[in-house]
Amino acid sequence: MSDLISTEDLEQLKEIMDDEFDMLVSMFVDDSTTLVNTIESTIASQDAEALRVASHTLKGSSSNMCVLSISGICANIESKAKEGDFSGLEELLSELKEIHPKVIDMLKNF
Repeated sequence: MSDLISTEDLEQLKEIMDDEFDMLVSMFVDDSTTLVNTIESTIASQDAEALRVASHTLKGSSSNMCVLSISGICANIESKAKEGDFSGLEELLSELKEIHPKVIDMLKNF
């Protein structure tokens, strides 16, 4: 298991999905990129409800793709958004934006 993804679980997902795995990765790349951008904009506008929804959605899809690093960050963002607490979100966003491209590369080359 790497620090960013659960390679063992991802291998099982790849076996289950077979020929559709590449399509699943492509959908995750597109959706997660949109959601990271949404998270960034909702932090900037301090829209707690939209931030909660976007972070919850990315948390779930990341978990489904065995990307526990992003899922964990999004769980923290979602928790803060539920409370309307915007403190520390810039740091979480920075971490998310740093690891997201690395995860995408790992998934595309898996």
